[in-house]
Amino acid sequence: LGRLALVLGLESHEVNKVHNELGSIIIRRYAGNAIKAGPLGAKEMQFVDSIRATLELPQDRIDALLRDVRLNRVAALIEAMFEKSNLNSDEIRKVLSEADLLEVNLRDDLDVPKARLEKMFSIEMEALIEGDELTADDSSALLELCESLQIEEERAAALVDEAVSKRCTGGVLQATACMRRGASTEVVKELDRALKFARLSPSSVALPSVGENEKGELYLMYQANSAAASSPTAQSVADLELLKTVIGISQPQA
Repeated sequence: LGRLALVLGLESHEVNKVHNELGSIIIRRYAGNAIKAGPLGAKEMQFVDSIRATLELPQDRIDALLRDVRLNRVAALIEAMFEKSNLNSDEIRKVLSEADLLEVNLRDDLDVPKARLEKMFSIEMEALIEGDELTADDSSALLELCESLQIEEERAAALVDEAVSKRCTGGVLQATACMRRGASTEVVKELDRALKFARLSPSSVALPSVGENEKGELYLMYQANSAAASSPTAQSVADLELLKTVIGISQPQA
């Protein structure tokens, strides 16, 4: 731009402005495309450095541009994820992995709304429970999730309780519907899913549409399946007691 600046009669500050704008466009486009494959490597940084040297851009300007690229990458992934009708754990894990790789904090750097962070937390937390990655004996995965999404411990506990109540209620209602149509295998599957959640926070759930006799039948069906599957184990015995707690019965009659 040196010769052109002389021809146009540009002052040094005007040249610097042109350099800054041109460099910003080049770096944003180049780095923005490259970062889709992961953090910028040596090759990409070498190109960026060549632009910096050619246009005599200050290093702090380069750092700011690359930071914007990182933030924009994660922000774009979040927006694309929430534009879909249903969020799923795989997409959430992809976003969290990308944010971790690019050293982006969703709350502090991107100011992601609390409601979105909590929705991501709830979906991923339920997936962890279903996948046996989060249990009453091992809550390390939950602590990592809290850290990633900046969810306070007290709020996380409340969200877990909400999920447990929702999934236990839904599971028992679904099991009852299966029992009413004679699908005994499905009854056991639904109760198994519900008990995975109940183990984290054992409590009774409101089941106004399920009669006492039906509750007893659910228990006896689950008990019979446990007895037929194998010899009693500490876990199977505990699950039978837990089921009584969840559905709100004392001792069903055979």
